[in-house]
Amino acid sequence: MELWTEMRTALYLGRLGTVKAAANKMGVHRATVSRHIDTLEEQLGTKLFTRHKHGYSLTDDGLAMIKAAEKAEDLFEGFTSDLVGTSGEMTGQLRVSSLSPLSAMIAPVIREFSRRHPKVSIRVDSTTDLAKLERGDAHIAIRTGQKPSNADYVVVPFMRFTVGLYAHGDYLREYGTPKRFDELASHRFIGRTKASAKEDFEFHVLNALSEDGVIVETPDPVAVLHNVLAGLGMGFISSFDAGNWSELVEVLPQEKPYWANLWIVTHVDVHRSQIVQEFISCLRQYGPQLD
Repeated sequence: MELWTEMRTALYLGRLGTVKAAANKMGVHRATVSRHIDTLEEQLGTKLFTRHKHGYSLTDDGLAMIKAAEKAEDLFEGFTSDLVGTSGEMTGQLRVSSLSPLSAMIAPVIREFSRRHPKVSIRVDSTTDLAKLERGDAHIAIRTGQKPSNADYVVVPFMRFTVGLYAHGDYLREYGTPKRFDELASHRFIGRTKASAKEDFEFHVLNALSEDGVIVETPDPVAVLHNVLAGLGMGFISSFDAGNWSELVEVLPQEKPYWANLWIVTHVDVHRSQIVQEFISCLRQYGPQLD
């Protein structure tokens, strides 16, 4: 859970004075408010509130924290105001954070959205890190991997895809096509090292390589794709990337392939805005829903 979640809870408690009022304002259980305050005080190493029979009052450190939280709140409110339309027509700027391999998938979505809403400008940031939505880094983030668990995030399933081990045909003609894991010791690999493997199949592949088998170490799936296309070695590539290149051949295909999920992530404060909902609607037209 992000620090801002607890700070916002403290902001409401400081303004309203009681756990019950803060919980009602946030739409959460009173125990959640108390837990957030305890966690925040532990993280900051100081008491922010004095508990008494009528409620909570701020300590000096609590007052300083509230001032900082109010500045952050003002910044975020300014960020969300970018999404407010005028005269029934949507205007403003929409910021989308996405993974670089999804650029080809996102581009037609942006084109269609811009056609429908020409007065909304769109900025896309490509990064491997999940944007800090509570800081205003983005209105919408598209991410893969485990479902984000931040309590202030609204996470919508987008699509799912398989990830397999692929190599270029030229590479396989030169080095041969491995049929078993124990044949990987003579092959080259592009991607993450064994220490950063996340799935069983990935670990088995990396464990079967020689000590110098990883010739290009990178967590960036775009770099993996381009190096594999250049015939430098084999690497893990998504099915929607591999499908665009007939020269790529899946190596050691699995009976039960590894499925990865894509998530559409928004902050609870902007999720219901008209612009965000319209963009999500466009996104969902371009990918199957998760089971």
